[in-house]
Amino acid sequence: MNNGRELLRENKIEEGLRSLEQALELNPESESALKTLGKFYLKEKEYSKSLIYWEKLAVRNAESAEFSYYVSLCHKMSKSYQKAAEYGERALSSDPSYLKNLINLADVYRILERFPRAQELLGKALVLDPENPKALQLKNSLG
Repeated sequence: MNNGRELLRENKIEEGLRSLEQALELNPESESALKTLGKFYLKEKEYSKSLIYWEKLAVRNAESAEFSYYVSLCHKMSKSYQKAAEYGERALSSDPSYLKNLINLADVYRILERFPRAQELLGKALVLDPENPKALQLKNSLG
């Protein structure tokens, strides 16, 4: 498993992915392998592949704000905005101060044109981190 992660870091992509997939065959519950693959495919902008791994993690750990956030992010990037909102709300319930989720969820509501909800969530994010560049950018786009 660590070998697969190291291979990815060394830009030995095929070997790294093969190693991680083998680790999952041996232990389908491997949180570390699932997270590594989820992050890798997200970075590569292969959102549907990334979503597979994050959904497995979110199903097994329903209270995890992190996993629900990543499912939400993948749905947003795939333009499945209603699903993105659902998973973002789930993450919010688990951890109301998870900054990345607050910003992502506010952006989802901006896209869905639910501006009061977007403003509310953005306000919470800015209380936590008034100088956050992504939050400030979103604030400008909301007007």
